[in-house]
Amino acid sequence: MKWGSSVAIAALMAPALAMAQPAEDPPLMDSPPLPWFHYTLTEEGSPTFLSKACADEVRIQNDISVHPCAVAEAEAHRRVVESHDAAAARVAALAQYESEISADYVEMRRFQQLMSDERAAGRISGYVDAGKMHDYAERVVLCEHRMASTYAAYRNNGGRKTPAQIYGPSAIRK
Repeated sequence: MKWGSSVAIAALMAPALAMAQPAEDPPLMDSPPLPWFHYTLTEEGSPTFLSKACADEVRIQNDISVHPCAVAEAEAHRRVVESHDAAAARVAALAQYESEISADYVEMRRFQQLMSDERAAGRISGYVDAGKMHDYAERVVLCEHRMASTYAAYRNNGGRKTPAQIYGPSAIRK
């Protein structure tokens, strides 16, 4: 027999090959868990390391939240929610401005009515209290200034109503 011939190599390797090969080759474990793989629990009944790893891998593969399309969709949804929240906050701010303008208008009308009542009492009695008239006039001017600044802020934040639309017919008394 020559050294290097395939017959010589086979003769030398025959005992090693006979011991190395099992009677039946097991199926390859490229995607566990496989139906034939029954060793998923230890003797105590807890999951084995391999079964935990397989379950984690399956969970990760099935997790839609890590998919790029799902991430993009979640980001788009977040932007929609934020824009909706911003619009709701803007609407709430405009409603607050309208409420403040209306309250200032009602207060201004009340002091104007008090001034009118003081003048009517002065026509009857012949005396008009200048201190009261001055206090009432200061309050009217303060309300007018607050209304003007609040209305400017209202318009700057996107408000479109006119002052008369904000006061409404119920607030205007003649």
